[in-house]
Amino acid sequence: MHYKELSEVAARAKAAVDRASTTQDRSVPHLRCELQQVMSRVRPDDLSAAEIVALLAILGPADYRVIGGPTGRPRLRILGVRGEYPAPKLV
Repeated sequence: MHYKELSEVAARAKAAVDRASTTQDRSVPHLRCELQQVMSRVRPDDLSAAEIVALLAILGPADYRVIGGPTGRPRLRILGVRGEYPAPKLV
């Protein structure tokens, strides 16, 4: 994963959050619908490493709320790995 790619993903996320902070709560149902549509088309294999890291960071707090907090299961740690991930492909 390259720092440049991660910083580009972070910049896009920040711009989206800045735009969303000016909207009202009435847009939440529309945003949920849009998120469901995107999630129905995009799979983990379609994402870059930077996008996966960003999504895990963003979705982590919601995941903890859903499963009952950090005591519900151990936290998944993300390791910094250069190049290809060393784990074998088990598919």
